[in-house]
Amino acid sequence: MRATLLSDVADIGYNATKKIHYCGLKFSALVSDSGFPIDYVVTPTSIYDGDVALELLENSPFPIVYGDKGYVDR
Repeated sequence: MRATLLSDVADIGYNATKKIHYCGLKFSALVSDSGFPIDYVVTPTSIYDGDVALELLENSPFPIVYGDKGYVDR
């Protein structure tokens, strides 16, 4: 089966370990402390999380933001 609908956006490849083809997208979101979504970005899985975080934070109304270690490994 071919993934043509998202081929311009998604990472498409083959995982030799699991012996499966994949179509990969990542959804990153900025949410308020009450869980209300403020902003989001959908990217290919190969995009570094820290770069996505910078994009989300550019227009953030929050002075303090929490994230996991995936956003600070560089």
